[in-house]
Amino acid sequence: IMSLAEVLLSGGEDAFGSLIPFAPYAYSYSEGELDHNNNSKAEHRAEQTTTSGGTTPDISELAKHNVTREAKSFALEQLECTINQNTMQHTDEIERDLWILIDEYVQLRDVTDVFPKHLLSLLPKGMDWPEQFALNKLANAYAAIALAANAEGGDNNSFAYVADRSDYPNQRRQKRLSYACTALLGGPVNDHPLLNRTMRRRLLEMPSTKGRLWAARELFEAYNSQFR
Repeated sequence: IMSLAEVLLSGGEDAFGSLIPFAPYAYSYSEGELDHNNNSKAEHRAEQTTTSGGTTPDISELAKHNVTREAKSFALEQLECTINQNTMQHTDEIERDLWILIDEYVQLRDVTDVFPKHLLSLLPKGMDWPEQFALNKLANAYAAIALAANAEGGDNNSFAYVADRSDYPNQRRQKRLSYACTALLGGPVNDHPLLNRTMRRRLLEMPSTKGRLWAARELFEAYNSQFR
């Protein structure tokens, strides 16, 4: 059994995240362990000072000199909303936000016309979209082409809304979207800086559809904020 302080002192970019699911943690540790941990931290700081020739700046110093900045975060906004109004966003609202960000993403990259049909077919119906939302217009155009071809006696299955299928529950459609949408940010071979293999694995391990949709929304918001 290891204490939380021992895990944090172990270092490494992903050490904490890798150990959390597997390591049993002690609820507390003795004063002797506390003294040992404090001494180890002091020695580590002294070593950093000796090696670099100066003290390591903390996050407040970096923020003061505009070295770091925070991207707009839906998580922070929703946390404030939850605290102030005691409400929590519904999964449908999170999905709507995600689709709007996906639409912005493809417009920023100018790839709206080549948007994957299998992903576009997951677009929900009956949503109140912004006027500049292009994916809804694209989906309606594909659906109209398929409908016209079928009306002439053909069998055009090139496009159909998944939401129109009575045998496909809405929750299943959202679950499929939560797994598929991040493919727009790159595949496993060509990782996007915001979606490396560690993050991709954690998305797959999330137990809820709502959690995956929320995380995907954060990823697209982080990307889009760089180009606005």
